[in-house]
Amino acid sequence: MSDKFTIYTDGSCYPNPGGPGGHAAVMEWKGARRRVSGGFAATTNNRMELLAAIVPLELLSMKPGGMEGLEVEVVSDSRYLVAPYTDGYIADWRRFNFSGRPNRDLWLRLEPLVGRWNPVFTWVRGHDGHPMNELCDKYALEERLKPDLPPDPGYIPKNRR
Repeated sequence: MSDKFTIYTDGSCYPNPGGPGGHAAVMEWKGARRRVSGGFAATTNNRMELLAAIVPLELLSMKPGGMEGLEVEVVSDSRYLVAPYTDGYIADWRRFNFSGRPNRDLWLRLEPLVGRWNPVFTWVRGHDGHPMNELCDKYALEERLKPDLPPDPGYIPKNRR
């Protein structure tokens, strides 16, 4: 059994942009699993993909001491989330404090968590039979379809930018 803390993620939004969206993650550690998910009435797929990683990393940060040095992996089918870290261009975005980046609010929320946990980001092909990605996709869809979703406070429709 691995001591690695793995976070499997997915986000969903339809229609995109501006439709209802859901984000979901399954956190796995030492054989235990925990689902973390939520949704918004109007949002974007990329916002949901980012939140799918942010929320479990925030929960991990609330754990009592002794977790420092934990090996963390974030597994996602979102190149939007994964590529900045695996391809290295996150450094340029950081240098300019994410100025002009879409979803700047969420990138700024993610960055301290990345700094604390130094996760390895792993991309998997979506809808390709990866069991945990399929499970997260199912959970994100469930969240997106819930009635009475709250507004996404960071979502700005294109006609209001």
